[in-house]
Amino acid sequence: MSIERRLNKITELRADVEGSDPVLTGYCAKFSVLSEDLGNFREKLSPGCFTRSLRDGNDVTFNFNHSPDHTLARTGNGSLKVEEDGVGLKFRAVLPPTQAAKDLHTLVSRGIVNSCSFAFAARGQSWSDERSENGDLYACRTLSDCDLRDCAVVVSP
Repeated sequence: MSIERRLNKITELRADVEGSDPVLTGYCAKFSVLSEDLGNFREKLSPGCFTRSLRDGNDVTFNFNHSPDHTLARTGNGSLKVEEDGVGLKFRAVLPPTQAAKDLHTLVSRGIVNSCSFAFAARGQSWSDERSENGDLYACRTLSDCDLRDCAVVVSP
């Protein structure tokens, strides 16, 4: 299965401090939101599309720009919590006491870095022909089951 990355235009990202720990929270994906044109198709996520992957306990990482060289948290050690709710894929990352993490926290708190993304492998999907607001026909992929690989704070998709 190939790894795909998506930036949802309607993500949420917030920088907080809990005790002395810098924390980033938000949504890296939202359900039932139609993507922009992804190259001859558009896409949306079905509610629950990450349920199996989260239940299986895969070690999901929280990276800067999807780079494994910039891993800031992970579910395997409890520094990253990822869950689905009625809106989408919600995360809470407690950042390590490194200069890189402190710098990123500052960039997010100032709105300089303001986007989230996620990486996944599609396991369940369906295709349909849909019409845009102006009546144009397009292919729509609906993802119903995904292996979540990482959540990421990104400068640009």
